[in-house]
Amino acid sequence: MTNNIKKLTKRFMGQDHPTLKDAKDLYILGEYDAAFKIYKTKFVELMKDQFSTLHNTYRLDDKERAEEYNNYFQKHQAAYQERLNKLGPEYQIDFSRYDSYQKMSDLHS
Repeated sequence: MTNNIKKLTKRFMGQDHPTLKDAKDLYILGEYDAAFKIYKTKFVELMKDQFSTLHNTYRLDDKERAEEYNNYFQKHQAAYQERLNKLGPEYQIDFSRYDSYQKMSDLHS
């Protein structure tokens, strides 16, 4: 069984684009560090994609972009926090780094 878990972990972590399903499978196997790494990567990718989409949407002004981003962030933060709570208190994303359109803009510059 241990060899199987090691093989699965290597398979999931060796992928260029592991999925949330992979993270869930790793969680079930007790591979919390590997699951956390995927969850964190997926959350940051999600926020970066949303920022880029809004940034390239010219029909919105800055205030509207910020509101759209904030709504999107809050929805996804709650979902990811729920996943992280299952892993345990030591697995936390610093959501405050990504919680506003302006902060994402600063990270991209």
